[in-house]
Amino acid sequence: LDEIDGRRRKLNADLNRERTRMAMTNIAAETINSFLANVYFDTGRFVLVPEGNVYKIRSRGKPVRPQDVSAGERNVLALCYFFSESGRGRFEGSEDADP
Repeated sequence: LDEIDGRRRKLNADLNRERTRMAMTNIAAETINSFLANVYFDTGRFVLVPEGNVYKIRSRGKPVRPQDVSAGERNVLALCYFFSESGRGRFEGSEDADP
């Protein structure tokens, strides 16, 4: 019973870790999508949609395969991701101690 209880605790911890990770995926998608909306001046032009452990891409509401994304769109997406990650945990007006 102790062995089974230990496995149950480990599985519950794994489940909680995955739920937390998925919640962070949604937050990251919201941040990236807000940057994309600013770049394209349109909230539906190019959007990331979290599904499971992956992001799906939609353009004007229609699904887009990653191989069909243009080089320019990939660059914009990469920059939006970069800016979302570089600003994590910081607030406007704070000094950057980590150049």
